Amino acid sequence: MERKRKDMDMATDHDTVSPIEHDETANLRLALMERWRELAGAMHVSISSIKDWRRGTHAPSDFEKVEDIACWAHIDVADLLIESGDRTMDEKLTENQLDVLCVLWNQAYDFLDLCEETDHFVWPTTDLRCVPDSILHDIKVNPEDDKSRPPWEIGTEDLFLQTLDVYLRACRRATPYVGESDILVRLLGLCDIMTETAFGEDDGKWLPDPDMIFDPHEDGYVSPMEAAELKCRKLLDEIRNDLLALRPTAGK
Repeated sequence: MERKRKDMDMATDHDTVSPIEHDETANLRLALMERWRELAGAMHVSISSIKDWRRGTHAPSDFEKVEDIACWAHIDVADLLIESGDRTMDEKLTENQLDVLCVLWNQAYDFLDLCEETDHFVWPTTDLRCVPDSILHDIKVNPEDDKSRPPWEIGTEDLFLQTLDVYLRACRRATPYVGESDILVRLLGLCDIMTETAFGEDDGKWLPDPDMIFDPHEDGYVSPMEAAELKCRKLLDEIRNDLLALRPTAGK
């Protein structure tokens, strides 16, 4: 921890992430937040309720609310009723399909290890020399024409977004093999947990900060990003147990 803090102190002139490094991703995120706010206002519920519906934590209180959402979004009601994972489908997964899900599980676990290695993404920049190569997936450091940082340093928000983007693309590529299985939907839920903690519910700004771990706190305090990581690890533990339980019946 102390070594990483010293590294940050030495990088005095280059701690600010360029606002154009990931404009497209940031704009999409802000647009999504605005849509959530619009839907919350139209349905007279909180943004937290919208996110819970999206994650499948709980559903709207009555079918009329589902119809109202479909009307607001200009889609068919049926499109809102087929999003959840199919547990019966998981029972029919073959060995090869389970292998695909296991690869995704391992990639998700690597992301949580990266979260821990970077002190839960609280520093403005990350020295990739301090991160094991085994948990980095297709991360692109500064473009060749960007001389503002050494080639081994990356903005931590950029590292977070790139890593999640790689994971989401891997999940998308897996869909033709495993379909909308319950396990795949739950693996995707990890992204919601981490992004909602990292960017909050209001303006979509990056929230992790060294104050989360260095400011005085009450005994037993757990920083929001660490709490999100622990929640995701619990989710992955549950998915691992389900994957192991499905092995003896795979393809039968």
